[in-house]
Amino acid sequence: MDHFNVEEVRSEATKLNQQLQRFTEDCSAAAKLVTDLNQHFDDPVYDKFAAKFKSYQPTMTSLQEALDAYIKFMNGSADAYADFMSQAASKIS
Repeated sequence: MDHFNVEEVRSEATKLNQQLQRFTEDCSAAAKLVTDLNQHFDDPVYDKFAAKFKSYQPTMTSLQEALDAYIKFMNGSADAYADFMSQAASKIS
C-alpha cells in the first residue's frame, strides 16, 4: 500500500454505517410486515413463507454484526494510523 488516507477511510466507514442503519431498519420493517401478515392469512403457503423468512433472520443478524465489526475495524485502523503518524512525526522533529 503506497498511501493510507485516514479521512477517506473514515468517510467510507461513515457511509457504510449509514447503509448498515438503513439495512437494519429495512430488516426490521420486513420482519414486522411478515409478522403482521400472519393476522390475515390462514394458509399453508404463507406458513411456509413465514417459516422460510424466519430461518433467514439469524443470517441477517450475522450480516449486520459483521458489517458493524468491519466499520469498527475501519475506524480503528484510521485512528491507529493517525496516532502512529503523529507519534512518528513528533519523534522526528
